[in-house]
Amino acid sequence: MKFNARLILSAACLTFSSMVFAQIPDTQYSQGISYISGGVGEEESQAILTESKQWPLLLELSQLENG
Repeated sequence: MKFNARLILSAACLTFSSMVFAQIPDTQYSQGISYISGGVGEEESQAILTESKQWPLLLELSQLENG
C-alpha cells in the first residue's frame, strides 16, 4: 500500500513540476502596450492559458497545415 502511495505521489510531482517549469514568453512593449506572443507547443500553450487571467485580452489563432 505504501508503494502505491509513493508511486502516485511521484507521478503527481512529475506532472506538476512540468507545469511549473513551463514559462510564458517575455512581455513585449510597443507604444505603451504590453503583450506576449507565443504558445507554440503544449507546455507553453498551457502556461499562457494559465496566466491569461492577468491580461485584459486573449486572442488565440491557429493554422492548419496541409498534410
